[in-house]
Amino acid sequence: MIERTSSPDGQMFLEPDIELNMFWTNLGETDQEIIELYHAHGESEQFHSEIKSDMAWKDSLQASSIPTSLCLS
Repeated sequence: MIERTSSPDGQMFLEPDIELNMFWTNLGETDQEIIELYHAHGESEQFHSEIKSDMAWKDSLQASSIPTSLCLS
């Protein structure tokens, strides 16, 4: 649960903004295993983004017609 009493720009709320994140799954894994899988997926996305930005692929690939999958193979 996340409780916010002000907006990012410093505006105070009359009532706190409460955010609750709940997830349902029908996978046969335990709660902890699902959480670990979720975090691993996020790390994978972050690494992929960092690779593209470090190699300046985003700009160069948009200028060319070479698919990203070919560059990463």
